[in-house]
Parts: sequence; structure tokens; C-alpha cells
Amino acid sequence: MADLATMAQLLDPRELIPHYVALPQILDYWFTKTFYTNVKNVDSDSVRMISISATATPGQGNVRNGKARLIKPKGASERFFSLFRYFTEMPLEADALRALRELDSPSMQQKGRDIVEMAQEESKILADLFKEIVFSQIMTVGRVNLDASGTILVPSVHATTGAITDASGTVISADFGVADTHRGNLDGTIAALWSAAGTTIPDQLEELDRKCAIAGVPRVKDIYLNPLCKKHLRNNTQFNDWAKYNSVRVDQVLTGDGIEGLWGRNWHFVGGTWTDSTGTTRDLIPSTGGILTPDIGPWMRAFSGSELIDTTNLVTNDLLGALNQLTTIYGPFAYAETTRNPAGLSYFQGDNFGLGFADPNAIWMPTLFA
Repeated sequence: MADLATMAQLLDPRELIPHYVALPQILDYWFTKTFYTNVKNVDSDSVRMISISATATPGQGNVRNGKARLIKPKGASERFFSLFRYFTEMPLEADALRALRELDSPSMQQKGRDIVEMAQEESKILADLFKEIVFSQIMTVGRVNLDASGTILVPSVHATTGAITDASGTVISADFGVADTHRGNLDGTIAALWSAAGTTIPDQLEELDRKCAIAGVPRVKDIYLNPLCKKHLRNNTQFNDWAKYNSVRVDQVLTGDGIEGLWGRNWHFVGGTWTDSTGTTRDLIPSTGGILTPDIGPWMRAFSGSELIDTTNLVTNDLLGALNQLTTIYGPFAYAETTRNPAGLSYFQGDNFGLGFADPNAIWMPTLFA
């Protein structure tokens, strides 16, 4: 990755943005890597998704020379949602300005680059983590709460009914259309928790397959759980029978990040925590719940919003000239601006993004463990 060696490069978004995007990720942003795929660029702050579900009602037969049956289109469902926006400013030390101006002193210029690099990396960590937590909330509860300052809050979900309640202090509540019956005990499908040794998990999954067929959505193929849930699987009678039948050791199977083909599903164990505004440590996937989905496909959509960036940082009285200085950036963006009285430098960084369900009936967010 090339250094931003001069003030001119620092103030040119065409240099700064690729530099920012290429910064290494310090953390493993699992939700972003797994679900934020096949991203579509959009120029609006809101998006429209169209989904056509399968139907379980067959068409009507006919006879030779019979009049054609009249078919009325079932129609498609439409869903709208707004993109999330992240935008921050980090003022840089005056030393950074002085150092970057020292063209005849490589050591001073390096100091300026180090200050800028540190600001970029810190900003990117905060931005990437915000994005990751938003995605984790979408996938685990189907709703994102933000307070007046844009801080992420965590709504509560009833363990049985799946009813969701916004967190205290919520100003923005972004709901993704997941029905209460797709949370909690899945309208009675999870009749016994998976933390009980005698629970017949395969039977529950087969019942869930039937519900998927009735709803016209693909069957569950992937199950995402907190790694702490492995201890419950170790104690499950049917899991031990499965391991014995397949001539594998239970502890050996559960040492990795996943199991392929267990009861016809792929099981993923996803760790990772974050700290909320109260200082409480939270799991990306709660240890009492899980995420059950079909293969990632058209039922879920990912979007990258646009931002107009001034490429010159120059003041002009010419409207056409000012417009020509603007360029459109999709997804993460960054730029720097100088300030006066006193002279300074501010680093701006942001992102416009979205993840939504074209068909919310395809995802399940049950309470599975005590």
C-alpha cells in the first residue's frame, strides 16, 4: 500500500479513498464477510426490493380444444428500507500539517504520514465494527435500534412468543419485517430447548422444513450458533448417536468452526463480542439463540449507497466547475479538509450501506438454549 506522502495526495480523495479501503482489517468481521455479498450499488438513500414466493397451489389442467384457463397473477411483494449511514470527523494534530509540509525532511514527512495513518486505521476500526454490529442485529433479531447520538441499542425479544420490544432510548427503530413467529419458539416448533439432552433436534428441523414449504421459501440449510452452544450438543442424545453411527468422536467433531451434513444441515459456530454503550459485553450471536437460513440467495439483498465527494478541495464561484469537481463513491469513503483560524486538518470518513430481506419468511431467529 503506497504512502500518502504529500499534502496534495492527502487532500485528493482519489488517492485517499483507495488508501483507506485497502487498510488491513484488524478484527474478523464475520457477519460482513458472510452476508454482505453480491452488493448492488444504488444512488438513493432508500431501496425497493421485489420478491416472488413459491406457491403450493398447482395450476389447473385442461382438455384438448378447451378454453384456456384464466390465470390471475399472484403478484410480487415489495419491501422498502433505508440505508444506514456512518459519517465521522477526526481533527488531526497541527503537527501533522507541519510535518507534511516539510518536503526537505523525509523524517518529518514520515511523522506526518504516521499521524494520518493512525487516524485512518482508528476510524476504519470504528466504521467496520458499526457495520458488523448492525448486520448482527439484523440477522439475530430482525431489528436495529439507534439512540439520538446514533449509538446502537439492543432490543429485547420474548423467548417464547418472539415479540420484540425496542430498547429504552430508541429514536430510530429499523425493522426488517421478520414475524414474531420466526423468533422465540417459532410458533411452537421449538417445543423443547436444544440445551435439554433428550430434545429431538432432527424432528424439530423436519417440522421447520414443512413450515418453509408452506410459506414457499427454501428449506433451512445453515445453522449459525454461538460456540458456547457446543457443550449442549455434546450432551444431546441424538447427537451422540449420530457421532457413533458415523464413527467419529464427539469432541473431535466439535473442535472446529463447523459441522457439515449434521442432520442434513451445515452448522457454523460464530464467536466474537462487542461492547455496548453501558460497557456490557455482548455476543454477536447470543448464546441462547441462533440463526437458521437457506443458502444465501435472492431472499436477502445487500446494497452500497453513494456519496458525492469534492475531488479538489478548492473553492470556486463557477457552478459548472463546482459540479465537475464532484465524483460519486459507492460504499466506504474518506476525505480530508484544511481549516482556518487556526490552521488545521480534519479527516472525514463514512459509509452508506444496507442489508435487507426481500422475503423475511426465509430466515428464522429462534430461542434454542437456556
